[in-house]
Amino acid sequence: NCLSNSGRCANNVAPRNFEFPIDGTGTLTLVVDNVEIAQFDAANNNAVLAPSSVTVKFGNVFGTVTRVVFADTDRSSFEVTLGQALAAGTTQTTLTVTPDTTKSQKDTALFSTKFIDTNIKLSCLTGGCEGPQTGGSAFSVSITNFPLTASNARELLKWQFGSVDATATFQSSGTDLISYLTVTPPSYDCTACQFANGVAKVQLSVVYQATGSEVSSVEYTFYRAPQPVTARFNSGGTRVDIVWDQDTNRAGMTSSDTSCIQLFEDVSKLGSGSACVWSSDKEVSIFLNQGPSLVPGNTLVVNATKNLRSANGVSQPSTSTLTVLVPEVLIQPQVILDAPPLFDLCSSFTAAASLVYPSPRQVTWSWRALNDDTLDPVLRIVSVDNFYSGPGTPEFATLDKTYQIGVTATDFLGSQSEEAILTVFKKGRPSPNIQFSPASPYTVFKDQDVQITGTAVFSECPIDTSDLVFSWSQSSGAALPASIFDTVLPDIIIPAGTLASASTYTVVLTVVMGSDASMTSSSTFILNTGVRDLVASINGGAASLLVGEQSTLALSASASVDPEVDPPPADQGLSYQWSCLVFDGSSDTACRKASNGKTIEFAQTVDISLTPNTLAASNFPYRFTVLVSKGTRSPATFTLPVTVKSIVIPAMSLSVSSLVGAKLLSDGTIYTNTNGKMALAGTSDTQNTALVWSCDGGVNVQLPEIGTLGYTGSAFTLQGSSQWLVPGTTYTISLSGSISSPAPPLSGTGLATAKIVVNSPPLGGSFSSCLFVAGDTTGSCVTEGLPLADTFRLNAPDWSDEDTPMTYQFGYLVTGDGLTAAAVTTAGTNTSNASTTAATVNASAITWFAPQSKSFIDVEFSTGTILTYCRVADSLLAETALLTGTLTVSDTPSTGRRLLQSANAAFAKARNKMKDNL
Repeated sequence: NCLSNSGRCANNVAPRNFEFPIDGTGTLTLVVDNVEIAQFDAANNNAVLAPSSVTVKFGNVFGTVTRVVFADTDRSSFEVTLGQALAAGTTQTTLTVTPDTTKSQKDTALFSTKFIDTNIKLSCLTGGCEGPQTGGSAFSVSITNFPLTASNARELLKWQFGSVDATATFQSSGTDLISYLTVTPPSYDCTACQFANGVAKVQLSVVYQATGSEVSSVEYTFYRAPQPVTARFNSGGTRVDIVWDQDTNRAGMTSSDTSCIQLFEDVSKLGSGSACVWSSDKEVSIFLNQGPSLVPGNTLVVNATKNLRSANGVSQPSTSTLTVLVPEVLIQPQVILDAPPLFDLCSSFTAAASLVYPSPRQVTWSWRALNDDTLDPVLRIVSVDNFYSGPGTPEFATLDKTYQIGVTATDFLGSQSEEAILTVFKKGRPSPNIQFSPASPYTVFKDQDVQITGTAVFSECPIDTSDLVFSWSQSSGAALPASIFDTVLPDIIIPAGTLASASTYTVVLTVVMGSDASMTSSSTFILNTGVRDLVASINGGAASLLVGEQSTLALSASASVDPEVDPPPADQGLSYQWSCLVFDGSSDTACRKASNGKTIEFAQTVDISLTPNTLAASNFPYRFTVLVSKGTRSPATFTLPVTVKSIVIPAMSLSVSSLVGAKLLSDGTIYTNTNGKMALAGTSDTQNTALVWSCDGGVNVQLPEIGTLGYTGSAFTLQGSSQWLVPGTTYTISLSGSISSPAPPLSGTGLATAKIVVNSPPLGGSFSSCLFVAGDTTGSCVTEGLPLADTFRLNAPDWSDEDTPMTYQFGYLVTGDGLTAAAVTTAGTNTSNASTTAATVNASAITWFAPQSKSFIDVEFSTGTILTYCRVADSLLAETALLTGTLTVSDTPSTGRRLLQSANAAFAKARNKMKDNL
């Protein structure tokens, strides 16, 4: 190309529109008429020779005059290089020729130069450069500066996606040197086709068929249908957690749409009441409830018609098959045995086995006798959770002997417990026996009330049981207040705050039969207190912060606590250690000062502060971590990501003021029941910041029933409800703050967030109300019985929850004539529990027994139709729906009139039971 001030080249041919490639490569020849002659050095490739000067300026960019091609009085020619790329478009160009720089004379020529893109460029048009792994639709592409015809497009070129060949059809090519074609993407499923996070980025290339050399290429993205990375039971077996290889569209499910049929073809193994809840675009959990049969090794198939696709919807719908695996951490079952430590030659004997953390499914039990050949074969055929020996206990053939019974449990996940050993003694003479509820040993925390109830179980030998004397004492551990033991009742209550952490207490209950002082029994109860983990927190548990470079960054760990001491402002006795990391694009490095690049050192105090401009703006968050420690206790950590921007942003802080029905986890997450109440406080480091609260997941905090204090200002309260909080779902509460000076775009909105995870109530169990027959293993449930003479068991087995311990509360409503009920134990035919008295109830309201740790209660009713109830709660008091049953209590069985002899026997039985409960 050549450019001339006259618009003509030296050969009198017009140049090509005064054009020059945008990449700045090549040499530009300028031919100019009527300019002074510039001196040049013929011996040095005609370089301009001082004192002459020739300059060429393209807009504000100078080119380099490399040589003078020729120069005479009419016309001169110069060669110019640019050496750098310029943007496409027309630019005013100035040529200046100065014959002698010591003088003022110079000639200047002005003309326009058009910088054009001469590169061959391949671009995707319709649909963009992305598509599904298989079955992608044809799309249009363009190639600039590469004119084609239908024949040479077909005969000269080849198309490839990575290493996979594809086809293209010529459409058109115009005078603008742009060719248009339609490309059909292949299936990208070859052996060498690699995906990462569900995505494969490849080069869509057009190459010459003959040589294989590339004409041009552009990046193309294949999206694979979501595939499961893992599908595992959680440790409790109540939930299956599924992680996909990429963010998904959640199959279009919302936070309120939890039906698993929206994901899977067959949900029969999930039982009834199951729920599929998404915690993120990449993770979904199946909450199992009633009657699931899913076990490790089973498979679930994703329903293709429900359109589970990549997050952008580009992939094909998933048809994956998930194999459900055992928990990553398989918790070994721990067996608890409940049985009288001694019994006499006339009594019956019942031993009941249960798990510390109840299994939501059927447990396989194995029993054996370690030291008795007569009892051992009897126990080995027992496969249920209890063993019963009738009056006289003939299976225990030897009197005044200690028997050792071993019990092992295997849960449905295949995890087997260690063998629990039960030691019992069969006495050769009658005396009362003692059983405790809860069973000993028992573990609590110091801030919990403890009620210990003893029950005297009488011998079935013909002895007088009319006069019992109960007395309590303490045999070991730090001395408890004497008032706790100053009672004649068989139960004591130890108020919260009485016990010390990490301690063991032993109390003794003694029962003396007043008619025979020699018939005395004592039993010990071991009470342990646990130690909760330290809890670390930064800025009250904030999930993230957004600040500006010019803001002071204040971080506080004052909300960190030791749960074993009084809450703040009481001294927690903690030590603090701060650190900070940031991702530099390749790895994590220590946070450095923007001014000098030195590593930031932090004071080991509860609060730290960074002055303005300490941190440089970054595309990656600074991750501040505080480690709190105390003596030999295990330390706790909390990490807060802080994003720093270059504009003025108010530094926001969000903290938890109070929680009802919720708790703060060690990572700052608020763990709440659906009806939890969460009070939060927000602050800003900038005056006159407008504070606004919000929540995702469809929770509209502008509604007064949700954001009860409003959604603006420093104080905020979120009132939970099952109407807007879905169990198992994760929500984010956001506090944003905006300022008016400086105005955007010089300022931005500050942000602090906190995560909320909604607690799920206990799952997987059932509830039944049946006539209790000691030793019955048939599994039948009889719902009819005699008033006061028959015992009914209200039973809620197989409930499970991660938040232990669980509590069970039973209740009843008498709809007939009878209005009383008494709770008893079942260790023997004749029992006594003086702490439980007859309860008078209003027939129009449910009467509730006190919450208890046992999953059943045995009750006797007078005449009527009895509606029975149960609710199971986890340690956060998240409750199941109200569970119900029905019993019929009548003097006349459904089979007809009772014989007089049977009636008399029933009356005597009822009289004895009533006596034992008075």
